[in-house]
Amino acid sequence: MDEGYVTQLNNRINLLAVFLGLIVSIIILFIGVATFGGVISTGTSNTLIYIGIMIVAMIFFGSATAGILGSKKFYDGFLNGGFLSLILIIFSSLVIGILLFAVVGIEASINTALNSLVSTSIIGSFVSAPSVNLTSNIFGSNSFSFQNIIEIIIGLVFIMIIGGLGGGLGAYIKNLI
Repeated sequence: MDEGYVTQLNNRINLLAVFLGLIVSIIILFIGVATFGGVISTGTSNTLIYIGIMIVAMIFFGSATAGILGSKKFYDGFLNGGFLSLILIIFSSLVIGILLFAVVGIEASINTALNSLVSTSIIGSFVSAPSVNLTSNIFGSNSFSFQNIIEIIIGLVFIMIIGGLGGGLGAYIKNLI
């Protein structure tokens, strides 16, 4: 019986190995925060470089773990690592979306409070209320350009490739041992 492509991929992915790789990724994240967290607090280095290095390390070592534990061939390790990368991208996007939703809500609440405070006071007729714009401080501007979208897409593809290579390397190491 000829199986579909999705069924073949599903048979090659080891969910327990991917889950254990996800745990290793989270452990790598905590180790990185504990060892290099001072870099962000001192402001001596670029925060985006630190975040990028942490993401690459998390995905690579988590995928290598998934490849070692759940793969017999390089291709299977590549699939398990890619699947782990996909899971990390989805969960990270969910967390970032929730945080941005909270930040925008807080920003709107502060702006409403400032506007009502200034408009009900005596100086309200002379001064306009200041506005808080937290999202422009996070992103640098209020709009995304085409270049930013292309950079995000390239970053996501790079993350998927790193995950696949880590999983394949894990399977290769397993075969060597």
